[in-house]
Amino acid sequence: MYGGGDARTWGNGWSKVKPFWSASTPLTLFFLAVMKAGTKASIKTPVKRKRDIDTAQSQPSSSSKKAKSTGQLASVTELEATLLDPDAPSLNPLADLLVHARSSRATPAEIHAAIFALYRVFVSLVTRGLFAPGSTITSEVKTWLYARLDEYTAFLSSLLGHEEEALKEGALQILFSLLKHLSESVSAATNTPQVQPYVWRTIVQGILGTAGLDLREYLKYDDIRWLFLRDLTATMQRDDPAPTLPMATNALSILDIFDRVPSTAKELKFFLPAFGRAPSKAANAALAAEDEDLPAEPDEDDWRAFFDRPAPAEEKEEKFGRAGRLSTHARLHAPPAHRAQLVTAWLAVLPRIAASEAESVRALGILHVKLVPYLKKEEAVRTMDWIAGCVDYGGTTGLLALNTLFELMTTMNLDYPDLYVRLYAYLDRNILHLKHRARFFRILERMLSSTHLPATLVASFIKRLSRLSLSAPPAAVVSIIPMVYNLLKRHPTCMALIHRDSLGEQTDPYDPTERSPLRSNALESSLWELQSLTAHYHAPTSTLAKIFSEPFTKPAYAMEDFLDHSYTTMFDAETGGKRGLKMKVAPAVRDEGDTQDLVKELWVI
Repeated sequence: MYGGGDARTWGNGWSKVKPFWSASTPLTLFFLAVMKAGTKASIKTPVKRKRDIDTAQSQPSSSSKKAKSTGQLASVTELEATLLDPDAPSLNPLADLLVHARSSRATPAEIHAAIFALYRVFVSLVTRGLFAPGSTITSEVKTWLYARLDEYTAFLSSLLGHEEEALKEGALQILFSLLKHLSESVSAATNTPQVQPYVWRTIVQGILGTAGLDLREYLKYDDIRWLFLRDLTATMQRDDPAPTLPMATNALSILDIFDRVPSTAKELKFFLPAFGRAPSKAANAALAAEDEDLPAEPDEDDWRAFFDRPAPAEEKEEKFGRAGRLSTHARLHAPPAHRAQLVTAWLAVLPRIAASEAESVRALGILHVKLVPYLKKEEAVRTMDWIAGCVDYGGTTGLLALNTLFELMTTMNLDYPDLYVRLYAYLDRNILHLKHRARFFRILERMLSSTHLPATLVASFIKRLSRLSLSAPPAAVVSIIPMVYNLLKRHPTCMALIHRDSLGEQTDPYDPTERSPLRSNALESSLWELQSLTAHYHAPTSTLAKIFSEPFTKPAYAMEDFLDHSYTTMFDAETGGKRGLKMKVAPAVRDEGDTQDLVKELWVI
């Protein structure tokens, strides 16, 4: 078929001979299919452009990243080894190590390795005495070293707010450990116990600027706590620049940590060894000699002592002159100085949080434990001014402020003229529906517990409580009735309120709009509201209200048994508890033998 012959024969027979690649042959169809498939594959696979290739090459793979990180860690180790060598010709690698730590491309692991390498290097330099006063190095080198130290501590302070928890804890640990080494070096060189000022200032600013730090491990030491409170007070009292609210909030959180104040020298614990050593006997002897020359402090409750006091300027010099002459070391070993520093810090922080109601509530909730037990009378007066301002907030904040005011009045013999007027203003419908209702009743019972209160004032509170019981929930009414009963037994003059004939709301002389409880005409009224409670829909409440129609021979109620009632407790009381749910009265059920169809009987069309 293909035939032989030369090219001529082949060319002449081209039109006559059917080639083997004709479209009708199976082999041709196979090759065409293969070629078509290859064409589709080449269309689907795009050709990479040069820009794509350059972009892919610019993104390192995971293996290259790992190799780069390993190289960074090796470089840190090499620089550390160079700086730890006492015979190193230069300290310039210290700057390179700082660059590694502060690099924006460094991973948390690389930063962690770099800051601890720098810590070991600085400790080595401190041990060699390069940071001690009077060292043999030149002033230029010392200035350069202190500049690198400032960079390092500032970077550690910035890490206190890092999202990586290990870096935060590591930075805080390094700062305090470095402080100990530097303070010991300075104290040994000067033969005077002291704290390294630059590092300590960086620590204080970093702590106040960062929220959520766990400082209990360090603030348990009395020297660290006293030094921190001293600088905290200075920061809060500064007006240029004034501390921000977040900074004051952090300060309040730190003050909440302090749960004790040393009362004797044996209770003192020191973080810095130099401060742990007792002051010299010569200083104590001079201090004792000064004490003999000072006049005795007057009795705070003696009114005649007020006229014997010197002028304010002389009094300030006499009172604070001795404390001002004491060194930091001597103050740290004097327990009264710790109490005074804590109170001073509180009095500096409180005005800075007055603009925030939330922070004021938090402070009022802990003042009675953290501050009030350590106050003297003059300090209590200053604290009372801030607390009185919190009363204006109203609501929960005002209630807490009133409670703290009453605490100061009873313990410090202070006076707040408008206390009962402000307390009377809180008695409205809203207070009986708040979740802090039980706390309010506790405060109310405490403030009305004195038998020396005027009957007119007590009658106004009794009448206001009775009027509010008409619209109060049953859980609140259950608290009102025992409180009114106790007040009537404690103040027999007010018994006329239940013996007088029922007047009704239209003829009642009581003025509910009067703000002063002394001018409300409550003593000329009657407690007709409590009489209406005998028909209350809640059976226990109606039964309890009938106590006023019986002789007052029963003892006073224990209010704690009634203050924590709610709809949940009332439901549990009716059902026999949360778990059992046993009804006191079994519901009606159909008898099994009864074949009567109740649906047909009751369903009428």
